[in-house]
Amino acid sequence: MRHVWAGVVGGAGFCALFLWANMALLPSLGGCAVAACSVYLLAMGANRNSLSMEPDRFMADLALENGARQSSEIKRLATLIADPKLRREAETIGVVASGILSDLRAHPKDSSRARRFLDYYLESTRKILAKYVELSGRNLSTPEAKASLAGIGNLLSEVRQGFERQRADLAESDLIDLDVEMKLLRTTMKMDGN
Repeated sequence: MRHVWAGVVGGAGFCALFLWANMALLPSLGGCAVAACSVYLLAMGANRNSLSMEPDRFMADLALENGARQSSEIKRLATLIADPKLRREAETIGVVASGILSDLRAHPKDSSRARRFLDYYLESTRKILAKYVELSGRNLSTPEAKASLAGIGNLLSEVRQGFERQRADLAESDLIDLDVEMKLLRTTMKMDGN
């Protein structure tokens, strides 16, 4: 609608300047463009709430894209881990991370609640796995190196549990809604004698 108003005002401005005020063609066109742009921008300002959501949605989409890259890399790195227990833990982390990302795509309103997961935890997990794969491939034999590499097992278990909690937390509001709907259905059925 704002396009129509901008066109009408621009056309009227041109007619007023060129035909009635006898201005030259270029200044008349310039005045018409200024009038049309002003009306368009004013109309756009009236719809400011819908525009303010666009940057948030754009940032959420970027975070999800980055999260998908991090999750894919975690899965790839998991295949390079020689220790079967650590490999399974890393693979599970990748699967849970992918599940969280799928949930966020399905429910974009939850993206703000998962911002730390998207911006920090995924990338940190990927970096640690990449470093572990690199260092374990070197066959380092110092006690410090062995202790540091051995500690990855406990960390991966904690990370997996944290990711699983994150996914459960994101689903919590949906579960509450489901419980409410079930209670309402039961109450309605009892009231109707069923």
